[in-house]
This record gives sequence, structure tokens and C-alpha cells, in this order.
Amino acid sequence: MKFENVKNVERLFQIIRDECSGTVELVSSEGDRINLKSRLSQYISMVRLLDTEFVKELELAI
Repeated sequence: MKFENVKNVERLFQIIRDECSGTVELVSSEGDRINLKSRLSQYISMVRLLDTEFVKELELAI
């Protein structure tokens, strides 16, 4: 699943944490997978993603 032009990354992570069941992974352009159900992974990802005004493209594996 790909998202484009994500402007509220914090809200996206909240939805993933609270409303998604099972594993949700952020897939990097290099093919790395980061478990977004983990709070630590969310914080690390959020710091990197919030460095920009919005995220142009984000790929999630469910």
C-alpha cells in the first residue's frame, strides 16, 4: 500500500497503532522493513519523516 503527500505523519502512526490489526511495516526504498506497531520504531521513523514538510511517498506492507 502506498501513500502519497502525507502531511500528518503523527496521525497516520496513531491510526496504524490504534486501528490496524496484525503487522504493519514501513518499507524503505532499499527494501528494509520497519515494524510500525512498535512505539520505538514509530518514534525513530517519525523523527526522520517529520524533518520534511510532508512525505512525498510512503509504502506500507500489511
